[in-house]
Amino acid sequence: MGTSNSRPTLKKQTSQAESETSSNNLSFRRLSKTRLSKAERATAISINIQNIRKQIEQFDGFRGDSRYQSIQSELTRFSQEIQDVKGKAKPATKDTCSNIQADIVDLLRKLEEIVERNEGELDLAAVESHSFIDQTPKASKKRLEPVIMEEPPQKSSNIDRDRTMMSLTQLEESTATLMKEINRAIELENTSEFVVFEKKIGILYADLTAMDIEQDDPLYERKESVSRKLIRYNNKLKTHKNRSSTAANKEQDKAKKAEQELLVISEIEENLVDIEVKVMMFEDVKGDPKYRELDQILKGYWAKLQSLDDSSEDSRRKKMRTINLIKTNLQALNSKAEENNTKIKAALQKINILEEDVLALKVVVDTYQGFKNDLDYTNVDQTIRSLWAKLNDIHSTNAKVEQKKNETIKTIQTMLTTLSQNAEKYEAKVALGREKLKTNAAKASIPNNKEESKDDKLVGELSEFDKLVGELSEFEVRWKRLSSDIEKYLTAENQDNVESVLKTVQSENQDNVESVLKTVQSDIDTCIKKLPDKLVDTRHTKSGSTSNIVSDFQNQSKRNRTSVAAGKTKEEKSKNKTKNSFQPQELLIEELSASRANQQMSPHSTPVEQIIDEIEILQDRLKVIIEEIQNASPTECSELKKKLDSVENDLNNVETNLNPVVTESKTEVFKTIASAYKMIEEKSKKDGKEETAKLKVIIENLQRLKKKVDCFSGTHGNIQFVQIEKELNDCMTALDNIDCRDNEKLRNNKNQIKQKINHYMNILDERLNLKSR
Repeated sequence: MGTSNSRPTLKKQTSQAESETSSNNLSFRRLSKTRLSKAERATAISINIQNIRKQIEQFDGFRGDSRYQSIQSELTRFSQEIQDVKGKAKPATKDTCSNIQADIVDLLRKLEEIVERNEGELDLAAVESHSFIDQTPKASKKRLEPVIMEEPPQKSSNIDRDRTMMSLTQLEESTATLMKEINRAIELENTSEFVVFEKKIGILYADLTAMDIEQDDPLYERKESVSRKLIRYNNKLKTHKNRSSTAANKEQDKAKKAEQELLVISEIEENLVDIEVKVMMFEDVKGDPKYRELDQILKGYWAKLQSLDDSSEDSRRKKMRTINLIKTNLQALNSKAEENNTKIKAALQKINILEEDVLALKVVVDTYQGFKNDLDYTNVDQTIRSLWAKLNDIHSTNAKVEQKKNETIKTIQTMLTTLSQNAEKYEAKVALGREKLKTNAAKASIPNNKEESKDDKLVGELSEFDKLVGELSEFEVRWKRLSSDIEKYLTAENQDNVESVLKTVQSENQDNVESVLKTVQSDIDTCIKKLPDKLVDTRHTKSGSTSNIVSDFQNQSKRNRTSVAAGKTKEEKSKNKTKNSFQPQELLIEELSASRANQQMSPHSTPVEQIIDEIEILQDRLKVIIEEIQNASPTECSELKKKLDSVENDLNNVETNLNPVVTESKTEVFKTIASAYKMIEEKSKKDGKEETAKLKVIIENLQRLKKKVDCFSGTHGNIQFVQIEKELNDCMTALDNIDCRDNEKLRNNKNQIKQKINHYMNILDERLNLKSR
């Protein structure tokens, strides 16, 4: 019984040693709060190491004991501290630190030796610390031999056997109870209790091996049965423990895989938004490189999605939804290509028919003999120009169609030139004949001279008339060029200059221009009245064009004024928007920073308090930025991200000095910064989707307007023209309101659509010009 009596004494000594160590540690902590030199810190650590040495010498536990872990952690901590002291210390202090490090290594080795020795005596400790077996140690037996020998030998043997039987029965009952608990924990997959069960099995097995039962004893079989059960259930615990850890790892891997799959699907969905816009704007056929590119991209995304393993239900649903979207885009691309192919074939067929008509007229043009004012000349000229107008009505982005169309137009232009040249040659020939008539008439009688003078007067009036018509045509060409240049260069940079020029022209010169035009028209009408009746019909068409020019000048002036006013209004809106975008939160940040800085300058604040004040200043700045993010428009996200980067850099420069309070505060601020970055990212993604949706609406409106433009055949003031022009301008305004500063794909799509709108406007103007001719 000596061993069991010595245990309280050891525990008492250990508790005394622990109290001494804790007091020494407390004194060391108090000293560490003040500024100590390197040598003083090394001395303090050496004192604590000596106290730990006493604890190790008195230690009677094993590895599962909390004191063992406490001693190890203390030695590790002092090892780190002595290494820090040794870093920039003097040579003498460095030698002291090296000796202390050697002592720490020696104490760790000694602690392991003591623990191994104590664990070797674990069986005896288990017998003494549990009531399953009431057995006296062998050392005590020897001391009590004289007393025991006084009793009858048979009676003592029976008492020992009864005690062994009782202990074995208790072990069997405890083992059976433990087995039920283990089976229940395995069924419920409660792996957290496995460690406790393993310790209980170890204790029961230690008690069992402490029983000294001979092999020929009937109790030996019962002992072996309990031993086999304990070993079997111990192995069973290990198997299920490994299995559960493997299952947990598999589940964790599955979750990571599902997360990666969701990221892949989200990336494909974002790219599909841009692909969908390109499909809507596709204007080529299946053999075109653009078609093959889009088709390959969509099918590549499809194959990539099919290769995913559906690690979760969310990823499976999202994957199927994305695949359906890819199928829809492929079908739309195929339909667009077929529709474009049909349109291209129809356009080529129209061009071929018009080309046949042009070639038929070419024979007439090449053999034409007559004046420019003849009815035949007018009919041929108008027929050729009507064919030109029909060719201009054919619009296509296909290279073959454009090439065929341009070749036919070039032929038409050549025919018009040839027709004009043939008429001029014929007029020159007739003029030469008239000169000969004049010469012959001079030799004739007086009445004939009077008749010839009338012819001379008529020829003079004709030349004057042609001169006026030529000036009028030249003015018309210059005016249309000026009008197109104004619309072409009417941008935000030079709209003020254009506006001032237009105002000057409209206020000072408009009346003069109209007066000149009216004078020209009056002169032409006077000439027509003097012409013979047979020439009035052929000249009347040229006279009627002057009124159209005056009307066109007035209408064009109104359009230019409207365009300038619209441009100015747009600029004013942008200026107001810039002015209103000023954020007063900057002043709030400056005020908060100033107040924190005043607190930091307090002479009574400690270094830790100053660091915490710095972190609080950063927290205040961060709160203001988060409020700005919540209330900001998506266009301001890039500026707010720069502010967040600045706060994060300032926070990285804050030193924690291993203070747990400072470290925790700094970690919380980092978490808040991460959530703010996530808010900006979500807002940017949401804005990208919203802007893309707006772009799709504009594309749908343009597709509807394209049909109206192709079918338009009215005049400038006509209701249909006004409506189409207004809708095209509305599309352009909506397009300008789409912000794409941080989205390269959206910017490219926006530029393409803007080009299409300008193209449709040019087509509309061409149709107006052809109509006026």
